[in-house]
Amino acid sequence: MLTNSSESFAPAFLLMEQAEFHQHRGDIPTAKTLWSRLLADFDLPNFRLRHARFLCSVGEVSEAIEDLTSLYRSAIENGDDDLRPVVAHELATVFRNLGDRHTAASWQQISLGYSESCSPADLAGRAADAFLAGEYALADDLIRRSLAWEIQTGNRAGEAADWGTLGLIRAGQDDFEGAVRCFGRAFALHRKISDADGMATDLLNLGGIFGGRSAWQIAFRLFKRAQFVASESGNIVLQNRAGEQVQKAVKILDVAKRSPQWN
Repeated sequence: MLTNSSESFAPAFLLMEQAEFHQHRGDIPTAKTLWSRLLADFDLPNFRLRHARFLCSVGEVSEAIEDLTSLYRSAIENGDDDLRPVVAHELATVFRNLGDRHTAASWQQISLGYSESCSPADLAGRAADAFLAGEYALADDLIRRSLAWEIQTGNRAGEAADWGTLGLIRAGQDDFEGAVRCFGRAFALHRKISDADGMATDLLNLGGIFGGRSAWQIAFRLFKRAQFVASESGNIVLQNRAGEQVQKAVKILDVAKRSPQWN
């Protein structure tokens, strides 16, 4: 079953903090070593889930999927009905971020199958799958239900993520102003809870919609800020994504300078 923190886990949390510190400094090998030490002594579901997120953030997604799949099998073998939906939801998130919406939807459905009631995370996951499938009305309904739930319970992290998803839906519906408002709310909440990865993602999404409007000067600044925030958090995947968008914006702006008809 999922474990709660206690004094006996203090050394594990210290190792995790040290790993995150080195990741933020860009010292990924040391962070990996610390994670290996932690899991060698504390091979528990909560820490394995956090480790999988670490692997995804440094671009080792295949390893994360392998570890999560192993954890899911262990949950089945041990009859852990609390852990199974959590791991299935995590796998759905990983595959969704890879753009594999069919596999993501399958894992999300597995997660729902183990739950007696639909949680905000399940609603948000289903909303993301509906968005990727182009079912914007369904996605809008699901994410609004999740958002209302998160606001009512005071879960700022969940609320921030939901505003970001709603922003994507608005962008998909060509509602530029609505998308900007949603991403802005997501960014403000992510900043309040010091979620650098969330902030970088919001900035990338904002840059993307401004780029879609050919407002490349604004997009460039947003992408540069996203790159900086991601580098500060040590998230290599987001940092690379932002860097690619910065390069794209620079090329477009350079062409615009040399082509008067673009100005």
